[in-house]
Amino acid sequence: MDIPQRFGQLVLASSDLDAWVKASIAAAEPWLGTGDMPLFPEYTQHGIDHVERVLRTAEELISEAAWPCVTAPDAAVLVVAALVHDCAMQLPEEGFVALVSGRYPPLPYLEDRAWTDLWEAFLGQASRFDSRVLTQLFGDPTPTRRPPESPLDWSKRDRMLIGEFLRRHHHRLAHEVAVQGLPTLGGTTPVIADAAPHMLDLAGLVARSHGIAVRDTLGYLDRRYSTRQFAGVHAPFLMAVLRVSDYVEISPKRAPGLMTVIRPLYSRISIREWAMNDSVRDLRMPDDDPEAIFLDAMPSNLEVFLRLKDWLEGLQGEIDTCWAVLGELYGRYEPDLGLRGLSLRRVRSNLDDESRIADEVSFYPVASTLSSVNPDLLRLLVGPLYGEHPGYGVRELLQNAVDAVRERDQREGGGRDSQLGVEVTLFERAGRRWLRVMDDGIGMSAATVRDYFLRAGASLRASDAWRMTYESDGRSRVLRSGRFGVGVLAAFLLGDLVSVVTRAFDEPEDQGVRFSVTLTSDLVQLDRVKRDVGTTVEVRLNEWAFQLLSSQLTGKSTLTRIDSLNWYCFDWPRVSFAYGGFRRAIGWIVPEQQDQLPKGWRSAKSKGLAAVNWSFETSSPALVCNGFVIRDVALSPSVSAGSTGPSQLSGMIAEDFELDFPRLSVLDPDGLVPLDLKRTTLTQRPSLVDDVHSDVVRDLIGYVAAVAPDASLLGNAAGSWYIDAQYKGLKSRTSGKYGLLPMATAGNEITLADHWLLEQYGAERLFVTALSANTVLPVIPGSENDLCVAVKLDRYYGQIESWASHILKCVESGGTEEFCGFKIDGVRIFLPLAEARSMQVNSPRVPNSIRNGLIMSWASEGSSCAVLAYGKPLGSELDFDAIAAAKPRGKVICMAECLLRPSSAAAAPPSDVPMLVQHWFKTLGRSGIPIPTAARAEFMAKRPKSAGKYFAANQGTP
Repeated sequence: MDIPQRFGQLVLASSDLDAWVKASIAAAEPWLGTGDMPLFPEYTQHGIDHVERVLRTAEELISEAAWPCVTAPDAAVLVVAALVHDCAMQLPEEGFVALVSGRYPPLPYLEDRAWTDLWEAFLGQASRFDSRVLTQLFGDPTPTRRPPESPLDWSKRDRMLIGEFLRRHHHRLAHEVAVQGLPTLGGTTPVIADAAPHMLDLAGLVARSHGIAVRDTLGYLDRRYSTRQFAGVHAPFLMAVLRVSDYVEISPKRAPGLMTVIRPLYSRISIREWAMNDSVRDLRMPDDDPEAIFLDAMPSNLEVFLRLKDWLEGLQGEIDTCWAVLGELYGRYEPDLGLRGLSLRRVRSNLDDESRIADEVSFYPVASTLSSVNPDLLRLLVGPLYGEHPGYGVRELLQNAVDAVRERDQREGGGRDSQLGVEVTLFERAGRRWLRVMDDGIGMSAATVRDYFLRAGASLRASDAWRMTYESDGRSRVLRSGRFGVGVLAAFLLGDLVSVVTRAFDEPEDQGVRFSVTLTSDLVQLDRVKRDVGTTVEVRLNEWAFQLLSSQLTGKSTLTRIDSLNWYCFDWPRVSFAYGGFRRAIGWIVPEQQDQLPKGWRSAKSKGLAAVNWSFETSSPALVCNGFVIRDVALSPSVSAGSTGPSQLSGMIAEDFELDFPRLSVLDPDGLVPLDLKRTTLTQRPSLVDDVHSDVVRDLIGYVAAVAPDASLLGNAAGSWYIDAQYKGLKSRTSGKYGLLPMATAGNEITLADHWLLEQYGAERLFVTALSANTVLPVIPGSENDLCVAVKLDRYYGQIESWASHILKCVESGGTEEFCGFKIDGVRIFLPLAEARSMQVNSPRVPNSIRNGLIMSWASEGSSCAVLAYGKPLGSELDFDAIAAAKPRGKVICMAECLLRPSSAAAAPPSDVPMLVQHWFKTLGRSGIPIPTAARAEFMAKRPKSAGKYFAANQGTP
């Protein structure tokens, strides 16, 4: 690498410094000289050539008057600082892994955060990049992800995300690399040669200074060394030289017309930066002004024009600041450095004359934005957004107040025992009606009021300052309901004047803020007041809003649900409503804590959410997010609980059931639930829907395990249970009543009456018992593998003949129709004698082709029972007389005994079986639930998918 002549001569004066500089170049050149930037795939090169250009510009930037003051240590520190100032751009992948894995500590004498903390905070911020930022960074609005641990798995997008992180902190890394070397998986690797600690630190600080305000470095210099000069090093002067040289690289010969390169300032839009470079035609020293440079450019579009204008203003501001700092520090002591130190004072350009450039380009060089010159337009935005419903105004004020209380509670660590709360009061003052929302929350400073509260669309909770206070590892520690910064607009649904008095949590008692604002306010005066921490918002109500609020607070409201005040559903923070002598209770209370759920509530897990609590209690809203009702939401249509295709259950049996979607209370501290701007509907189907649905199915399995009787369906004891059992989320389409899917027993196990599950038992015989309030289960002797399925007769077929004829048709079809999913070759049906005779003689439900083969194989006038046989004959081991004799008076017996055609069991459920069967298999395997209740707790505790939790939660359920 070539060192400019004047710097080289100065360094040669000291053999130690000369050796240090040459050794540092030798150490850095093999790495920087490659030009590889694996984490900056779209950036311009920042290797040795760039370092040489910066140093040549620095040599020209130092004025002739200042050169006698420049020392050999100055020259050495500046060369080494230039070597490392952009070294983060060429950080290897392994170096980044080491940097953020905790193996590379910050400098011990600075208060820098650990790199691991910076990375996690950045990932949290990146997860909330909006589509505009994502498109600027990556070219499309696809959300970011956490890059995989191994660099081998990184995509180009992962590298660009990492590059954006390094861009934000590259100046700090330059300082640390100068002092302690480059981070590697094995430790650190020196990039510059070893030297006295103060030389390494000063070189690193000069390099670091090009990314922060120059005045921010002076306190550090004063504490550790000396501000103006230490050991021959004029650090502030070197910072000024490097900062300006890093902005613009000027040809060493200053030849007019020689093209020069402007280095991009690591812009987020690489395409724009390249286009800006391409637009530069010349950068020269004008003949009429030796202390100026002149930029000649021809921008291709408005964006490039504005970027160049920003660059020019930034460079001029940098030059002005450097001259001011040098004058303050050196003006009285070394005037050649302080008053005449730099050769550049001004930046000029052909772009300064916008009227002239307008004639040369194809666009108007004017920064136009979509804005409002008429304050009435703000009022017009409120109606279309909220539909002129004043209830939304109450909700927005409540959200802000509750969020503020939660934030203060987080700062104070009070928890649910905290007495902080919100009071909503309707009152009269000076003949006008007002609404007051008063909270004990975190409050607002004057800056917060100015930058967020009074700016529609600006959300404090999206700011870096909020995240630094309330986030850990990129996740919020506090629930937050406000998202979009539109609360102040919604308040004007209630009235024409909003008055606020507030004081921030960390402000002195006399630093409160008071102001009033209308939609037509040109200037809002913030008055300083003394008050407690918290915020009071008062809205002067219009007549419609007053009628709505007063009628609801007095319990006389006939208004629509959308205008209801029942927005808030948690019992903490406390929210109270009052009007005169009336007090209004909150309409619903839903749980906000996952570990103390009330009876009837369950908790599901969904990625990114703190909790998803659900229940089939019909009194709750369909969806509550962070305590606030989300209106007009239909999260999921009802889903069939039955099998489909080849495992279809008994024709209509399983198809008749549908699984409801429960009521939800979601804890979403990071704002991941996709809500629309009005917070009334979802913009897309969230992943939590599938997570909750799976949880409901597992809970249904737990319910069956918890409430099933201690007896087989082959005996009388189980009949009343199956008739009475109700799972509140499982409903019959025909009757509209809640119940259970058809259940089955095989030996000592209970399972779902699903073909695939029943097939696992390899049974040769299937009993189907048809139950109603007037039937009884027969006691049937059978082998341990015999299957017995319970069917609620009155819900499916309405009468016995319909049920029996369906079974007969399955046999008569020769296997084209299936019963319970099985092909059956023969059947005996035990049913009342009257129905048996009707089916043999004149029942319209029995085709003649079946009636001709129908045999009454047993009948008893005394018990009024009979057995019809059809198809292949079954064995005669059943004692029909004993079965009939066990029938209680007034009850009937409906039972079919089916001869199953052999089939082979699949190793896993086919894809066409429903979610319930899939989860049953994942939870229980091929096994059913043990019939002995004493064995169930231990059995369920050993099952996966938290089966024991669902079993325990349903204990004691009727």
